[in-house]
Amino acid sequence: WVSLRLGKSGSLDSYRRTTLLIVGFVVLCIFAAFRLTDYLSDRELVDQKVRTDVANRNLAMILTESVSSAIRNADILLRIFKGDWENSGALTESLQAKLPEIINAGMVARICIADESGKIVFNAMKLAHSSNIASHKYFQKHRAEDAGEVLLDVVWLMGKQGPPLLVASRRLNRRDGSFGGVVSLAFQSDYF
Repeated sequence: WVSLRLGKSGSLDSYRRTTLLIVGFVVLCIFAAFRLTDYLSDRELVDQKVRTDVANRNLAMILTESVSSAIRNADILLRIFKGDWENSGALTESLQAKLPEIINAGMVARICIADESGKIVFNAMKLAHSSNIASHKYFQKHRAEDAGEVLLDVVWLMGKQGPPLLVASRRLNRRDGSFGGVVSLAFQSDYF
């Protein structure tokens, strides 16, 4: 701060005091303006963060509902395949006739049925790879116990060189209740 000597030269000292007061007031206003700008900038960042958080939460809820809906739909298909296969050892003609429609709907990348050894005995996609799925975790879990529920797993096509697929599966039982294989449905990787 500036210290002034107050002398007896009246108007000059008065002029200096007034000038210093004005300069001090201007400096104070500039400082206040910078502080206000900082506050507004910080407030704007907080508001933007809140808006972004709300938007992210909304997207997460939409994605969660989308995934949940897809899994429910997949489970419906798995139950239909399971019922046909367990009752007759094959798919009904009406279900086979619906397969192209199911596949072309865009959700399903693969539907297959494996026997108790993991060998693919039915593949709706007629894919050459994955002729045995016994090494997949979902197959091993179904073989170990009948939990009576759909299992989800991620599998890689072509030994981690292909895209990962989310697979929903259900255990198949023989008439005596023993393990009879697995029906599985893989989602299109770009479906979600």
